[in-house]
Parts: sequence; structure tokens; C-alpha cells
Amino acid sequence: MSAIIRMEGVYFSYSNEADSDSQQTQALQGVSLSIEPGEFVAIVGRNGSGKSTLAKQINAILTPTSGEVWVDGISTKDEASVFAIRQVAGMVFQNPDNQIVATIVEEDVAFGPENLGVPPLEIRQRVDEALQLVRMSDYALHPPHLLSGGQKQRVAIAGVLAMHPKILILDESTAMLDPIGRKEVIDTALRLNQTRGMTVVLITHHMDEAVLAERVIVMDRGRVVLDGSNREVFKQVGRLRELGLDVPQVTSLTELLRKQGFELPADILTVQEMVEQLCQSI
Repeated sequence: MSAIIRMEGVYFSYSNEADSDSQQTQALQGVSLSIEPGEFVAIVGRNGSGKSTLAKQINAILTPTSGEVWVDGISTKDEASVFAIRQVAGMVFQNPDNQIVATIVEEDVAFGPENLGVPPLEIRQRVDEALQLVRMSDYALHPPHLLSGGQKQRVAIAGVLAMHPKILILDESTAMLDPIGRKEVIDTALRLNQTRGMTVVLITHHMDEAVLAERVIVMDRGRVVLDGSNREVFKQVGRLRELGLDVPQVTSLTELLRKQGFELPADILTVQEMVEQLCQSI
């Protein structure tokens, strides 16, 4: 199976225009990775690690200073294909208010397909389907400004889904939400991945969200420093803390109990697993 996202030796620099010497800030330094169709991948790292810059490379908002990025076989450096890439890779940002453009929910979801020139009948079908997928059908005629943060973000996701992308990129999309809103958004992403086979790339600093992904990529100073399954990555508690990252509460508790002499696996990820292992141990 061919990778739907592939990066080879990607470097990216931001120019500091305020600096008279025009110094460059290296945001990405030789990143190489591939993501297969249908994967759910979480990308984590402390502030300034390069994770959001990496996400913007997938959507062709940014293109490499050097190296190559291919999305569904298309190079992001091909300026004529940027529109096609953004149809394949839909992105949802931190603040849903910056992505909502209409005064009625269903009109907002229709905005993308309308700009693609999709026929009206098909637009209607796409809007209904997208709102159903994010479980917002009952709010189709509501003004977005009356919705909660989590509901607004689900409307933003619906707007992306209506364009029929293969990849959903969530760039810190839960950062401004309360726990209920965060759960709504993550549950939606998981459901799209599991029932529709959609490739999901989740950029987050919440470890309890990252632990739900089947694969976790850890970035530091513009480089990929860890890449593996959620169990492989999160059992490396010491390494994660060295990188300035937190670990899931269950993982932290597992480490503490192991130090107290409990014979527990190092890769416990959920409360249910913890309960089962403790019952066996006791």
C-alpha cells in the first residue's frame, strides 16, 4: 500500500523579518516519515517543537525550504496542484470561529463544496451527510455563534468533510475547548477513522488524546525523536519527561506502582487495563 503522506528530508525555515540580519529560525530539520491510508497518528511535542509547522506542510499551507512532501502522490511544491492537495487533506485549526464563515450552520458546511463548483443537489447531499457524521444534524438551521466550542469545532469538521477529503488534520483543534468539547471532537475523529477509514493526523499537547491514536510521533526542535505505537512511545516515561512532555495519568500511576514493587506491564494505557492488571497482581 502506498503512503498517503510521505516526507523526505524536509527542512523549513521561518525568516525573522524584524531582525535586520534576517536570521532564519529552523522549524523543521530533516524530517522523514510516511503515513499510510487509514492510520490515526498523533503528533506531540512541546511548544516550538515543529508539530504545527509539520501539519501545515501536509496541507501545503507551507512548503519545504528543502526536501519533499507528497500528499496522495502529489508534490506540495507543485503550485498548480495546491488546490487538489487541499481537497485531499482538510485541516481544522485551533479556533473554530476563524473557520466559520456563514450565519447558519448548514450554509457554512456548504461553503466549501460551493467553491468547488459542486452541483446544488450534490451539495445538499454532502451537507446532510457531513452534519450526520459529526452528529450535528439537529443544529443545521442554528446560528453558529449560539453553539458551544465543541459544537462549533464539529461544524468546522463537517465543513471539511463536505469537501470529501481523504485526510483529516486536526491542528491543536481541542486546545481552546473544555473537557466536554474536547471529548466531542476526539470522539468524532475516532469515529471517522474507525467507520470511514479516514486518515487522521492529530496535533495535540494533551497526552490523554494522543494515547487514543494507534501511532504517536514525538517531535523536538524540529526533528522526529520518537515514532511508534502508542504503547511503545508512552512506556518511555523517562525519555518523554526529558523532552519536557507530560505522560497520561494511567502511565504515571503505572510507573509509580512498578517502583513500589507491583509486577505490572510498563505499557498500560487505560483505566480498564490498570484494573485488570491490578486484580491479577493482587
